[in-house]
Amino acid sequence: MYDYLITGGTGFIGSNLIQSLDNKKILLISRKKVKTKNKYINVLVYKNISDLNFKLEKIKARNIIHCATHYVKNHKKNDIKKIFEANILLGNIILENSKKLNAKKFVNISTVWELNYDLKNSFFNLYSLSKKIFSEIIDFYSVNNKELKFYSLFLLDTFGKQDRRIKILNVIKKNIVKNKKTKIESENLIMNFLNIKDVINAIKLICNKDNLRPKNYIVCNSNNFKIKKIIEKYNFLNKKKIQYKFLNKKKIGPKLPNISKLPNWKINHSNMFDIIKFLKN
Repeated sequence: MYDYLITGGTGFIGSNLIQSLDNKKILLISRKKVKTKNKYINVLVYKNISDLNFKLEKIKARNIIHCATHYVKNHKKNDIKKIFEANILLGNIILENSKKLNAKKFVNISTVWELNYDLKNSFFNLYSLSKKIFSEIIDFYSVNNKELKFYSLFLLDTFGKQDRRIKILNVIKKNIVKNKKTKIESENLIMNFLNIKDVINAIKLICNKDNLRPKNYIVCNSNNFKIKKIIEKYNFLNKKKIQYKFLNKKKIGPKLPNISKLPNWKINHSNMFDIIKFLKN
């Protein structure tokens, strides 16, 4: 019996999660071979969906953490297969086998992008539509598998170590090293940043708390941050300055959906100085 079955373990959230689970038996689901020196981690490599179905037959896992995703802001034809395999099919196969896995909890990691559609159900992109479709699939299995508790965590902007994504804090950080100017959309850009450490603590809380109500939860910072103020604070504290150029003065801010915040979860690593520290190191 594995303590955790994890998809997307080579990505930003998944890789940080795995490193935080000391002495826990982990099964990592992957399309590619993954090298690990951790004796508690086994990697299940699958060729295709049929192969994964077959290999899951004899697996038992207490918690399923579904981190796998494929994000493309503006997709091309070649992206469609990757988007639907990562965002829909993989999770669907895991859910189909959840009874045989003898799993007790299923934690789905998503983003508020999934919820960004207007009254006509016009989704922002194919990624957000695919994530919404998977949420509907979760609803289906929640009715048909009463033994499994379902949780979805909706995230905004995250940051932290091992992040290879093209995100604004990562771009600024790289440009500091290169002594290069960063072009920023607006001087009135406001964002909600959450350190990956706080995200991991939210996932652990769900897995460890037996009486937590299964439902959708938003995991975000209680404070928003104006990019201009982050830059000013960084430049005040450091000799090597952030070089920047704001492209306009348009007011841009995060849209928080009407979802309950995760109860008993505390933010410990996501204040202004945590952001400054991340940019510096």
